[in-house]
Amino acid sequence: HRQSLIDDQREVQQWLVLPRVHPASVALLHDPAGDLWARQWGDSLAAEHWDVFDRLGRWRGVVDVPARLELLEIGSDYIVGKLRDADDIETVKVYRLKRRTG
Repeated sequence: HRQSLIDDQREVQQWLVLPRVHPASVALLHDPAGDLWARQWGDSLAAEHWDVFDRLGRWRGVVDVPARLELLEIGSDYIVGKLRDADDIETVKVYRLKRRTG
């Protein structure tokens, strides 16, 4: 049985092509101010990192949100997201967002 599993894995590896590079961003959102939020690629257990760009494409900074938080809404001074716990139970969370001006 073990040999057939190894043979199956080799067969899959022959036709399955894994990418050599990853996208810089894996999700895009916009906020009421017109800023674009781009979630950085990565698999962190601590936080997800979102690059924020203004309407002209200038980088404004990074917002870190808890890992596994699915952003649902970005407001002028808050973010709302859905968080799944270890038992796959969803909870809606609201976090304060402090923006720097300038």
